Amino acid sequence: MTSAIPANNRDGISEGKRYRELAQRIRKEILSGKLRPGNRLPSIRRCAQIENLSPGTVKHAYSLLENEGLIEMIQGRGSLVKPIKKKDGADSKDSAQKQAMELIDKTINSLLMLGFPLKIIHIFMDLKLKARIESVNTVRVAVSDRCPEIRRMIIQELLRIQGVDLIDFDSNELITNPSIIEASADLVVTSSFFACDLPPAFQEKKEILHLALTPSNGTIIRLMRNLAESSAVLLSNSPEFAQIMREVIHRFCGKHIQLNEYIFGESCLQNLLADKKPPVTLVVPHDYELFCSQDELTALNAFADNGGSIVKFKLVLDQGSNLFLNSKLQSIRHQKQLDNIG
Repeated sequence: MTSAIPANNRDGISEGKRYRELAQRIRKEILSGKLRPGNRLPSIRRCAQIENLSPGTVKHAYSLLENEGLIEMIQGRGSLVKPIKKKDGADSKDSAQKQAMELIDKTINSLLMLGFPLKIIHIFMDLKLKARIESVNTVRVAVSDRCPEIRRMIIQELLRIQGVDLIDFDSNELITNPSIIEASADLVVTSSFFACDLPPAFQEKKEILHLALTPSNGTIIRLMRNLAESSAVLLSNSPEFAQIMREVIHRFCGKHIQLNEYIFGESCLQNLLADKKPPVTLVVPHDYELFCSQDELTALNAFADNGGSIVKFKLVLDQGSNLFLNSKLQSIRHQKQLDNIG
């Protein structure tokens, strides 16, 4: 089967460049499968006419392809395309390892020429390898939510997962300046309570996981055990978290429970704590020490020392969100490994 090779006008181009260009075009057609094993190339004389080249130039191109094992020039039969032989797996691996060793040797030699001793070069290469491995295996997760208590609880949950680097963002920061997170995080997570806070334009650029949180079993048990009285005091850093605590208490303890809400930092809070005597129950965020002032913390400790009941309110990821989050993190790590190889 004869394959026609497109003619090209090559006036002004050297013969040396012409034979390389001709060989490259034929090589491309063979490797792409356009020319299949057994296909016959035009004779040297016919190809020279088609390409407006000298027969010597065509013969040079054909000889180059024959040396590469792509064609076979047979007396009386012409030039035939040969089957492409795949490299043996072991040979290919050995060749790649040899190239790798040569590259490492060149790098070491270059560093030696710069005056670095071998001991320092070893440290450099070790640090670089550790940094590369860490960058591939670590997923940068931005935690964003309007409610600081919830952000803190999500962070506490994520700290249990290895290979996660956390960034804490108030959702207002992302609304006013979404670019600050676009390049710095592989994934953005927020709670399902305030999922609609982030603007649609931002959600189109960055994948966001809306995590569902639920009160921990310990929180539910403590609430039901301590809220036997008909009233309790809710202390929080934000009105949003106070509302969440209120809804959970009414769900598990009954809507008859009278709840008074106070925000840390309010001037009347210390007087309130001084006046409250047991058996009044205070319900506070699990990490309330991070949100209250030193004076408020002192007052809370004094309240507890006098027998007052303080229930720490904690939210945790529900089982579905936990499974989905881990699956997503694994997917991101896998993609980063592929990108690193590429």
